[in-house]
Parts: sequence; structure tokens; C-alpha cells
Amino acid sequence: MPSVKANNITIEYEEHGDRHNPVMVMIMGLGSQLILWPEEFIRGLAERGFRVICFDNRDVGLSAKIEGAKKPNIPRIFLLTRMGLKPRVPYTLDDMALDTVGLMDALGIERAHVVGISMGGMIAQILGAKHKQRVKSLTFNGYLFRQPPHAGSQARCAAKVYAGAPKHGQRRMV
Repeated sequence: MPSVKANNITIEYEEHGDRHNPVMVMIMGLGSQLILWPEEFIRGLAERGFRVICFDNRDVGLSAKIEGAKKPNIPRIFLLTRMGLKPRVPYTLDDMALDTVGLMDALGIERAHVVGISMGGMIAQILGAKHKQRVKSLTFNGYLFRQPPHAGSQARCAAKVYAGAPKHGQRRMV
């Protein structure tokens, strides 16, 4: 699997489809590797005329691990944030959005359709808000691609949802 240096870390990624097609960057959720995107879903997007880029976020899969960082206590971070306090964390979602921008830079991608699942959707929203010149469109999804035991049935559901998706240039899905 190829990797690039982006935002001072190594990011592992996969690329599907023709390099000259419009780019779709897929951002996975918390602790989930790029391999959790259903193969038939990714293949379907590529067959419909997209260059699909999937990658492992930092601290996930084959991408760089942040050395010396303790596992975050999510409930504590949530509570501190709700209290208006800034928790100390090794990195933020803003950093992860910059990882995505860095990946795009390393691959020579100026603008892309961005798809995010769960936490990946949060990262995608930051991209849309802070790096809007890099984003052609945003798609958020938080319920179709959960981890096993339901992954097979939900992959079939996603394949049905996107089976009728037109190739780019004909008309747009909303």
C-alpha cells in the first residue's frame, strides 16, 4: 500500500479509478481503517467515473502512530469541553483535517468531493469550513458503515443506495 508524508506524518492510502477522473476523498471514522470501506462500494464509485482516495487517519491502521500519546479519555474530554475548558490532547480534528489537505497536496489534488463517515464526517465539515477552496462537495454519513457484525448487510444496503447513482457529468445526486 502506498504512503505519503503529509502534515509531518506518514499517511497510508489506496487509490481506485482513473487518475484523470474527478477525485473523491473518503474519510473513515474513529479508530477505523480504510479497509472498512466496502470494496463493492469503492469499486462502484470508481466505475461511475471517480478517482477514489481512501486513507488511514493518524493513529489508525498503517498510518503514523503518535509516539508517547496516551489514549484519550473521551468522556473526560467531552465533560471538560462542555464546561468550557480546553482539554489537553495530542492532536485535534483540525489537525486531522490538515492531514487530509496534506494528503491531497502530496497527491497533486487541488479540489475533491469529500465523504466522511462518523468522525470522518466531522473532519470533512472542518475541511468545508476552513479549507472550502479544496472541497467540491461534502457528504456526511454516520449510520451505514458500522463495524461488524452488521458490516455485510450494511454494505449491501449502501450498494443498493448507490447502484442508481449517475456517472459524473450527467446529473448530480443530492
